[in-house]
Amino acid sequence: MAVITTADVQGENTFGAGRYWQMPNALDLIGAEVRRLGTKACVTGGETALALTRERLSSGLDAAGIPWVEERYSGPTSAAKAAAVASVATEKGCDVIVGVGGGRALDLAKAAAALLGAPVITVPASAATCAAYAPLSVLYHENGAYDHCVWHEREVDAVLVDMEIQSAQPPRLMASGILDAMAKYLEISNGRAELNLQDVPIAMHSAHSFARYTYEALERYGYRAVQDLKEGRRTKPLEDTVFLNIALTGMISGITKGRGQTSVAHALYNAVRTHFYLESRNFLHGEIVAVGLLSQLFYNEDEARLPVLRDYMRRLGMPCSLEEIGIRPSEKNLEVLYRDICQQQFMVQDEARLTRLKAALNLIR
Repeated sequence: MAVITTADVQGENTFGAGRYWQMPNALDLIGAEVRRLGTKACVTGGETALALTRERLSSGLDAAGIPWVEERYSGPTSAAKAAAVASVATEKGCDVIVGVGGGRALDLAKAAAALLGAPVITVPASAATCAAYAPLSVLYHENGAYDHCVWHEREVDAVLVDMEIQSAQPPRLMASGILDAMAKYLEISNGRAELNLQDVPIAMHSAHSFARYTYEALERYGYRAVQDLKEGRRTKPLEDTVFLNIALTGMISGITKGRGQTSVAHALYNAVRTHFYLESRNFLHGEIVAVGLLSQLFYNEDEARLPVLRDYMRRLGMPCSLEEIGIRPSEKNLEVLYRDICQQQFMVQDEARLTRLKAALNLIR
């Protein structure tokens, strides 16, 4: 008899996070959250994020009587770095991993925790991705090229979204996160305008409905949130956008667990980070996804929405072409991207679809 794993069960979903705190001074809960889950914490993150939070982390953990160690990292999030963090945590007797920082730092913490079978708490420094919430880690080679994505069996145990920290993030990060969040709606559709409940599992249809809500809310209020952030004003649009970018988008990712939740836009991201990682090194995840989103609309045969989305991206300061993310749009480079994307997991392998994909890439030269 064949062994059935959880990865084979289409009805299995990991929704993302066990607890989600979003409020001013949420980081002050760190001691109580670690104590709920274990006895000693390994705190990992980049130098900038740790410098921003170290005093408050120390105060909160010390007040709760929680011993802790700090493991700084730099460079790409790799399988080797995750193993190194897990090794340090084991050596120091830590039974909880705390990730602090941007998406790569949080992916590293989740990957290390998965290796240990330990609980993980995330403290996002921005709303640039849903990495704090989504139960996955994107891993890279040491040279910065994309390696692979790992979906975790265990949810993130707690997410502490401190609005004091979020209100200090660069507006560019939030703008990038807005487009990454908006991508889910168009990517779940993947080649069609809408999903019919009779044709797809209820989980996928639910994720699509959440994604459409997210897209429409960010289309309406996202630009205002970025402007409020620039002006140093903590407003409802700002707080709502943080929630949409991190929590609801993370939930959408968790519900689908990668089964059709990403397609052209994220496939372009993977291809760019694989073949043009040096050229694109100064661009954020959501900025590259945003360029791919224009191709996604064309692939979905939803061209009427293109000028509206492109105008919105311009208002947010997003790149709108390959050239604007450092990639020369030559025929050779387009062919490299096309060949990579059309072989990725959720691309439909029929001649008409692949022909349309090629035309969609020409659109973003």
